Amino acid sequence: MGTMGFKLSKKSVLIALTFVFAVMLFAFPLVNKWIRSNLQDGVDSSRHVAVHWDAVNAEKKHVWKNPGDAYNVVLITVNLMRVDHLSCYGYERETTPAMDALAREAFVFSNMFTNSDYTMPNMMSIITSLFPVGHGVYDAFKDELTARVKTLGEILRLSGYLTSWFAEHHPHLNTAVGFGRGYDVIEVLYKDHANVGSVREWIHNHRNQPFFVGLNSRSIHPPYLPPPEFKDVFKAGGSKGEMADTKEEFNQAWYKNILEMMETPGSVMHEVIDDSVVAKNREVFDGEYKPGKLTQIRALMPKDKRIRLDYSHMVTFTSMIDPHDRKNIEYAISLYDGCLLGIDQKLVRPIVDTLKEAGVYDKTIIVITGDHGESIGEHHYVGHNFNFYEQLIHVPLIIRHPDLKTRVNIADLAQSVDILPTILDLLNIEQPFHVQGKSLLPLLLDNTSAPINEYVYGQKRKQAYIRSDTWKLVVDREHEKDEKACHLARLFNIKTDRGESRNLCKDEPRVFREMMAKLNKHLDATPKYIDKEYRFLPGVDEKTRKRIRETGYW
Repeated sequence: MGTMGFKLSKKSVLIALTFVFAVMLFAFPLVNKWIRSNLQDGVDSSRHVAVHWDAVNAEKKHVWKNPGDAYNVVLITVNLMRVDHLSCYGYERETTPAMDALAREAFVFSNMFTNSDYTMPNMMSIITSLFPVGHGVYDAFKDELTARVKTLGEILRLSGYLTSWFAEHHPHLNTAVGFGRGYDVIEVLYKDHANVGSVREWIHNHRNQPFFVGLNSRSIHPPYLPPPEFKDVFKAGGSKGEMADTKEEFNQAWYKNILEMMETPGSVMHEVIDDSVVAKNREVFDGEYKPGKLTQIRALMPKDKRIRLDYSHMVTFTSMIDPHDRKNIEYAISLYDGCLLGIDQKLVRPIVDTLKEAGVYDKTIIVITGDHGESIGEHHYVGHNFNFYEQLIHVPLIIRHPDLKTRVNIADLAQSVDILPTILDLLNIEQPFHVQGKSLLPLLLDNTSAPINEYVYGQKRKQAYIRSDTWKLVVDREHEKDEKACHLARLFNIKTDRGESRNLCKDEPRVFREMMAKLNKHLDATPKYIDKEYRFLPGVDEKTRKRIRETGYW
């Protein structure tokens, strides 16, 4: 960039210096606070930038209007969306231009954490404001939400809202489990967002009434297949390795893998299909992939074992990536980023455009967050549901309110259970009795107010975590209170070890004891809304039950 020469008078210089000094004097406490609370808490990765802001916000206080009409609400949750890959959070690639534009007139939280690291328990925490230990919905094909608790959809519907839910109804978002409660309309949202027009039409048709739209996108979910127009946008070297570029290419590899697993003792597909069935259908298992054969294989499997085919899908994907090969990981990251751009352009942008076209953009609260993150090579792992590492639980939270036209950055700790009470507060709707999260409204009204959360928490069936601004403790729930706790736990100083590579359980015994005591208190004292111990559906075989208990997946 070139420079332009010019001369200043001594008087002009003196005035300028006086102005700069005054600004520094005013801003220094704020800058110092921001540096301590924001920069030090960015996301770490050896390959990616940390979360950072382009500018320091001045102190901002807001007074909400009280319009005659109620605000509409659009809640967009994105599967596998880690915070440090959004350009509005400082990522070097422009992955989220539509979300960037939205963020310029929104509250943007830099320290938002999920209450679990896979979809089922955390999405339930988002729509109920119950911690996983409170709602107990961990396992697909088994757990259900108690009828004593109202979901966000139910609360808004009871408050006079028209409600809709657009998502893939896979086992982790099974409507019968509780994810379908409270909606006037429930529709599938295709993974490629090809039917986003249904969402747009619904908004147009109900623009004259208060409405709630809930969406969950699984477009990033493996095998990382971006829309064709975005597949090569972020490729900058890297090695494709065994990764698939198209759905058909992946399905070919999946088919081949199934045949190999059928012959491999101990594998997920071994002895699933009887030899006599294979003999009668040799053309299906002849080793030559053709479209439709995967569907045929599913039909030939016993009903109680068909979900193993879905698990073989994930096994196929992970077998395609070498987490130790940096070039291969770079390629995987380019596909992940392409998927994120696809969500931004094929879901978020059309929804925002529709709100504007319908004349309700300035009557609508928009909330965007991740239902959990994703590890892309960190800790030599690709996937999620893995030890509550930062990449898996640190997600974005963007809240756009019609009365705000300027971006406000908030570095305070927030968590998934805070979303429901915040939305209800913004709508002037009374909080239900069961809420375990905290409304973030005080931070929205005054971003210099006292922190809402000193700690954030997360659980799954076999692990739990507690995190502060500085420390994170992850424990094995079977041993959190016995002598094995320290041996099996992981304690990290997030400020000095952002990569979570140094376990300090033995080096920091005082911190370990304090964090463990707070976590145990949280697990013990949190009210439990679990009516009974649910049993797996009869069609789920024991091997699959064991895998679900251990991994959350089938």
